[in-house]
Amino acid sequence: MDVNKTDVNKKVLQSQATRAELIRVASDLFSERGYAGAALDDIARKAGLTKGAVYHHFGDKRELFAAVVPKVFEEELWRIQAESKQLAHEAGETSWKRLLAMTELFLDSFLDPRQRRIVWDDGPSVLGWERWHELVSAPLLDRIGGILEVMEERGVTDTSLRGPLAQLVFGSVQEAGMAIAHAPDPAAKRAELAPALRWMLESLFRERRRGRSAG
Repeated sequence: MDVNKTDVNKKVLQSQATRAELIRVASDLFSERGYAGAALDDIARKAGLTKGAVYHHFGDKRELFAAVVPKVFEEELWRIQAESKQLAHEAGETSWKRLLAMTELFLDSFLDPRQRRIVWDDGPSVLGWERWHELVSAPLLDRIGGILEVMEERGVTDTSLRGPLAQLVFGSVQEAGMAIAHAPDPAAKRAELAPALRWMLESLFRERRRGRSAG
C-alpha cells in the first residue's frame, strides 16, 4: 500500500474519531448545563483537546451544537424503532400496531431530560426553526413513511396520501411532545395527551381498517 495513502487514511480516521469525541463530550455538557452554560473551553478540556481544535472541526459552538442535535435525536429514534418493532411483533401486527407503539414511545422520549433539553428546548432557539425542523423532522418522517408504506400494501392507506399523512402524524405527535416537554409536570401532561392522540390516530384509520378486515 502506498505510504502517503496510508497516512491520509490515518488522518481521516483520526479526524472522524476527534469529531465523534467532541460530539459525545458536548452532548453531555449541553445536557447538563444547557447550550448557554456549556463553554467551548470546558468541552475542549473534557475531550482532551484545545479550543482551537474545536474551531477546526466545527467552526463555532453553534455548529458543534448543530452536530449534537441530530446525533442525540437519532440515538433515540433507533431505540424507538427497535422497541416499536418488537411491540408490534408481539401484538401480531407490524404496521398499524407499530405506528401506535412508535407514537407512544416518542411521547416517552419527551420525558427524558437529555432529549428535552438538547432537542426540544435549546434546539429551536439556538438553530432557528427551519434548520432545527430539517434536522429533527426528516429522520422521523422517513420512519413514519416506512410504516405507512406497509399500511398501503395492506390496503389501509393510499400511496398518494403517504407524504401528507406522515406530516400530519408527525405534526400531531410533535405538538403533543412539545406540550409535554414544556409542562410543569411532564409526566402528568403525557398521561393527559396520550389517550387523545391514540383516539385521533385510531379515528383517522378506523374505516379503512374495518373495510380491510371485512374484505
